[in-house]
Amino acid sequence: MYSQFIYFLVVLTLYSLERPEKSPPYPGLVTAFLSVMLFLSFVAIAAYSFSVLKRRILRGKVSVRAYQGLEFRLTTLALGFIAIQVYVLGIKYYIDQIPLVEDFITLSGTIALLLLGTHQIVIWSFGYRYHQFPRDTILNRAAFIKANINFNLGILAPWFIISFFVDIFQLVLKTVHVPFLTTDIGHLVLILGLLVLFACFGPALIVRFWNCRPLPRGYHRENIVQFCHEQNFQFREICLWPLFFGKVLTAGVIGFLPRWRYLLITESLLNVLSPEEIRGVVAHEMGHVRRFHLPLYLFLLIAYAVLMYLLWDVVFLILLQLKPLAELVMAASKNPDVVAFIYSMPLIILLIFYFRYVFGYFMRNCERQADLYALKALGRAEPLVSALEKIGILSGNTRDVPSWHHFSIRERVEFLVKCEADPSFIRRHDRKLYGSLAVFFIAFSFLCWGGANFKGSSLEKELRTRIELHWLQSERVKTALNEAEFSLAVGSLMLEQGKIELAYKFLKKAIQLDPTNADALNNLAWLYVTSKDKRFFHPKLGLELAKKAASLKEAPYILDTLAEAYYVNGNREKAVEIIKKALALKPENKSYYVKQLEKFSNVDSRFPAN
Repeated sequence: MYSQFIYFLVVLTLYSLERPEKSPPYPGLVTAFLSVMLFLSFVAIAAYSFSVLKRRILRGKVSVRAYQGLEFRLTTLALGFIAIQVYVLGIKYYIDQIPLVEDFITLSGTIALLLLGTHQIVIWSFGYRYHQFPRDTILNRAAFIKANINFNLGILAPWFIISFFVDIFQLVLKTVHVPFLTTDIGHLVLILGLLVLFACFGPALIVRFWNCRPLPRGYHRENIVQFCHEQNFQFREICLWPLFFGKVLTAGVIGFLPRWRYLLITESLLNVLSPEEIRGVVAHEMGHVRRFHLPLYLFLLIAYAVLMYLLWDVVFLILLQLKPLAELVMAASKNPDVVAFIYSMPLIILLIFYFRYVFGYFMRNCERQADLYALKALGRAEPLVSALEKIGILSGNTRDVPSWHHFSIRERVEFLVKCEADPSFIRRHDRKLYGSLAVFFIAFSFLCWGGANFKGSSLEKELRTRIELHWLQSERVKTALNEAEFSLAVGSLMLEQGKIELAYKFLKKAIQLDPTNADALNNLAWLYVTSKDKRFFHPKLGLELAKKAASLKEAPYILDTLAEAYYVNGNREKAVEIIKKALALKPENKSYYVKQLEKFSNVDSRFPAN
């Protein structure tokens, strides 16, 4: 379940970061043919891989984790093939031609998930025999595929619903103007708010997606209800969980609030455990609620979203200081698809690292804390230990098989026995978990503060300047920029970054090398009339340079400099006249020029008319 969640996040990230160009890299028929051939190649690889697994099984040279390992490798390969379809073949360009797809993230994301789903159906189609091998269950191919699809729909339910409401909000915002919600942070707040609401009230929808039904009246229900009553534990319903038609030995709990909380348990688990062992399993699920693990998981999910929003530009800027990566991006600068792919890779690596190691660390230790809650609730470890041992044996001897989100059954049993003998280990584990949470929260707060303060800071400007200078030097070599053009490019960059002294040096050099370069004259004029450094504030000289630039080239930005120069020299009427000429040329950033006109027309402005 948890690995599937990461796969979904990866494919959604891969797909959403691609921004198709105005024209596709290949004609439609070529893209379709190559995509089909790529998919058929995946089918062939999957068929061969499972035939190898079959031979290993027949020879008795296979571990319990053989199927899971092969499924992971093939799913990773599928994600790679999808990346090729999206970033190399340009399949998204043609998909976006479908009406409404480009406008609604629900439709666009659904297509990304379908791309992954078709590959996974291939894996399930070949792997159904081997998945059931260690569990001794009886499912045919169609039933196995259906069970996987139903299970994944439950995992995806929050995404579908949240995306749908985000799309609805976007439609509403086209008619009702709410400035905050149109910003990036407003969009993030909207999504996270919907996520919290779904976490509180959405479990009822998930149990419907999974086709769960209430546990019928009888001994098992009475046993669980009585135990929950003894523990003062409230819930909406106890449900039979038809995970793989109820053949999997597992249980779970979903829902923060008692009115929307559901206890889930599979029929197979009820059939193999004794009443006391069932109480042990239920006590473990209670532990997740009583120790607030579900809100913690939600917080960790929100923390990831916030960190990526605040830090991703920082991370990428720092990574671009590495010369090999910077040169790779520069080499691919004329191919936006390749740049988007390079941009997405560190993001996906961080995503996997965060959920696999950070989230996984807390999940493993929360599972252990839930075990310890069961020990306290029951007063002894034996019921839960016995239940875990049975699950390990009946699931194909998985006692020594850990996962990234659970300790192995052997580790869990040994720790329970140790804590029963010496309860001080319970307190130690609680201190370890809460201490780790405190460290995470401090680190999270520090990173948020750093990310928020980085934007617009001198450090950000410095990092961007280094990258752009490196790019200019690279372009100078590739395109044979002459000395004047290079000096102009560097001087303009320094001016943009507020490095006035360096800007002055390079712009002066550009003019010396090419006295009729309108852009060099214009930029130095702008420096002279806007500089806050008195050493470089020369309004009259700036006006002369601006006039010369305007005589050589009539463009809105050059006329803007000339208007600013007249304004700074006290000739407001002439400034208004010139900026109106700039507006008549229909500049792209019209709002800026309108603000300039308002400034020059204001009688209370800084520089009075002559």
